[in-house]
Amino acid sequence: DYDYHIGFVRRDPFGTDDVYGPPAAIGSYRLGLSNSLTVGGRFERWAGGVDGGPQFDLGLPIGHFSFAAPLSSAFGTSGSALALAYDYAGRSFGLRLSALTQSAHYATPSLGSNDPRTRSTVSENLSLPILGTTMLAVSHTTSSFTTQPLAGQFSAALHTQVPWQRATI
Repeated sequence: DYDYHIGFVRRDPFGTDDVYGPPAAIGSYRLGLSNSLTVGGRFERWAGGVDGGPQFDLGLPIGHFSFAAPLSSAFGTSGSALALAYDYAGRSFGLRLSALTQSAHYATPSLGSNDPRTRSTVSENLSLPILGTTMLAVSHTTSSFTTQPLAGQFSAALHTQVPWQRATI
C-alpha cells in the first residue's frame, strides 16, 4: 500500500486567507509482513520543514492495535508525536480506544512549529446493537490544548438502516 503526492501548502483552506503557498511532498508506504502485521512509514516535506516516522498495525487474537511515532523538524525546531489505537469489532459490540499526543513544537505542512495546537486527545467509542438493524453508538473524547483549557465531549447516537433505501440514518 503506498500513496505519494506533490502539491502546494494551503495554511487556511476555505478561510479568509486562503492562498496556495510553497510546494510540499507527502507520502506513505505500508507493507504487510503477515496476515496480522503491517509495517510502514510516512513523510511530509515542505519549505523549511520535514516530518515523518514509522507506523505499524498488529492484528491481535481479539482486536487490532495501531501505532505511529512521527518526528518533525521545522526551521531548526524539532518535535514529536505519538498515536496509539485499539479496535475491536464483534457481533455483540464494537470498541475503539485511541490516544494522540504532540509535543509543543511538532510541525506538519499545515501546523507550524509555534502554532496553537491540540497537545493530547484520548477517545473511547462503544457501539451496541439494540434492535435488529438499530445500533447505539456512545463516544467520549478529552483533549488538552496549548491555548485553551481541557475540554471533553460526550455524544450518543442511534443508527438504523432503512432496508428499502439501503442507507443508514
